[in-house]
Amino acid sequence: MVRKALGKGLESLLSNDFVPSKHILLELEIDGIIANPYQPRKEFNEESLNELAESIKVEGILQPLLVRKVKDVYQIVAGERRWRAAKKAGLEKVPVLVLEVDDLKLQQIALIENLQREDLAPLEESNAYKNLIDKYGFTQAELAEQIGKKRSTIANMLRLLQLPDQVKKELESGSITVGHAIAVLSVDGLDQQETLSREIINSGMSVREAETAARKMKKTKADKPVPQPGRAYEQLLQKLRNHFKTKVEISSKGHAGKLAFDYYSDDDLNRLIILMGIKIDS
Repeated sequence: MVRKALGKGLESLLSNDFVPSKHILLELEIDGIIANPYQPRKEFNEESLNELAESIKVEGILQPLLVRKVKDVYQIVAGERRWRAAKKAGLEKVPVLVLEVDDLKLQQIALIENLQREDLAPLEESNAYKNLIDKYGFTQAELAEQIGKKRSTIANMLRLLQLPDQVKKELESGSITVGHAIAVLSVDGLDQQETLSREIINSGMSVREAETAARKMKKTKADKPVPQPGRAYEQLLQKLRNHFKTKVEISSKGHAGKLAFDYYSDDDLNRLIILMGIKIDS
């Protein structure tokens, strides 16, 4: 029976539109089944697979794999972990339920299966969301509705893809959490983000402490005094004022800026233009 509590979960996707009405279970040769190319999970824990394989040797596969037929083979829709463990257990055949699903449903089901078991690593989840958005043109709100997640969750997970490579490695290794990573993203610049991530790890900060450290880092940057013009800058400004006999201001930002001259009448403007050596057709 479909459990409504899952909302847009796996059961919702496996509605009568996609599950054969007769629900006939088949047994297929394990070598005639291939993995899901859209599987968001890239790493399978070997120890966990071995434990499942031992259980399968004793109990068999209690829940059939979901597959779809692609040409002469069957492609996994859900249950790749069971399939891998069954191969380790030496099974020659496995129970399956054949579905008729398109690529979009295939990706959605594979993603939701992993999300419901909380098996995906953070960046695997982020990339799965990005692939669905890029391939099918979903907005974040539409994707959230499709898979039963909050839009803010989708947005935050997608932001993880903006982390510096070093911080991504720290997230993948478990040195920092998703909450830490979001705090890191709140500061500007890759260097500052890497610095904050190192401080989080070295100090063993909680997420709340990391958020506080990020706010302090941003405030320190905002309070940093603007460098005052040097002597050469002041000399240049004075020479310009003496030459053009008017008020001259230079405002700079990094390597760019503005040079402004004041004039007080049309004749004064023409005088400045002549001093600049600009010829205007009469």
